[in-house]
Amino acid sequence: MRLHFPDFSGQNGDEKVDIVFEETSQIEWKRKLIEAHEHFKANDSRFGCLSFAGKNDEAHIGLQAADFSAGVYRQAEETQAELGKPLEYERIVDLVLFKNVYPRGNKRYKLTYDLSNEAFKEMIRLLVDHEKKKKAQWRKHRIKGRIYYPEKEFDFRGYMGGLGAR
Repeated sequence: MRLHFPDFSGQNGDEKVDIVFEETSQIEWKRKLIEAHEHFKANDSRFGCLSFAGKNDEAHIGLQAADFSAGVYRQAEETQAELGKPLEYERIVDLVLFKNVYPRGNKRYKLTYDLSNEAFKEMIRLLVDHEKKKKAQWRKHRIKGRIYYPEKEFDFRGYMGGLGAR
């Protein structure tokens, strides 16, 4: 929390961040999570309670989004580890999920910073349509295993003015 939320203190200065994990029957995993939580809570008063919940429980539907986000992040990290260097390009899903994660001006997300929400949605729609067309071309030419990277495949110069960049 110190890295990403150094100034977080809640609305009243006393609010806590509660942590919810998906329910598991793996006792050793739970024990390690509890130990880690106790360590962090003892060293940072902003940590609240730790709980476990079923991912199909409507009250904890956010676990599905967290699982998805963690999976996408893990894929990117594993790919970087395999390559031994940072990724050159982002996928559409990376642009969507990590648009607001990095500080303004971070070169990895330079394409999305100055777009209004409406323009960003339109850009993603255009990218998804373009990706479908490119993948159809690749299938036609029997190109397998190629990943669609917007910065590499899409001509942003022809579209950015029409997307309402601020």
